[in-house]
Amino acid sequence: MREQSHWDIDDTVTRGGGVGLMLRDARETLGLGLREVAADTRIRVPYLEAIEQGRFADLPGVAYVPAFLKSYATRVGLDGETVLATWRAADTEAPPAGDMAAFPAALRGERRTPVAAMLLVSLTLLGGAYVVWHAMTRDQAPAIARIAPVPD
Repeated sequence: MREQSHWDIDDTVTRGGGVGLMLRDARETLGLGLREVAADTRIRVPYLEAIEQGRFADLPGVAYVPAFLKSYATRVGLDGETVLATWRAADTEAPPAGDMAAFPAALRGERRTPVAAMLLVSLTLLGGAYVVWHAMTRDQAPAIARIAPVPD
């Protein structure tokens, strides 16, 4: 993979091409076709074409743009974070870095499944199964009691 400096990225963006031109230049420098990049990144060719032409509105959603840019940049030897920061700085419709959905991470030692609740539910189900089994089998008299006693 080719290492790209910040100067090359800034130079490409200031020439008016934006992130799409920068990614296309890097891809062409490596001699890769869109189909090869699509196979490696699992991004459909029409989406790669839209990225290269700067048509980010043609992508499935704004949430996909950062992942697509990082994946594409990494495949062509660029730093994904730098490309993403460049896109955010150049594109007025790009959401700021802090606006992405942040899901809370589990704290160290915190369990995702409450063990006490699972144990209580399991014991309740086991007890209920026993009560049902006992109710179904207690009315049946043993086979010995149904046979008449033998006379002396």
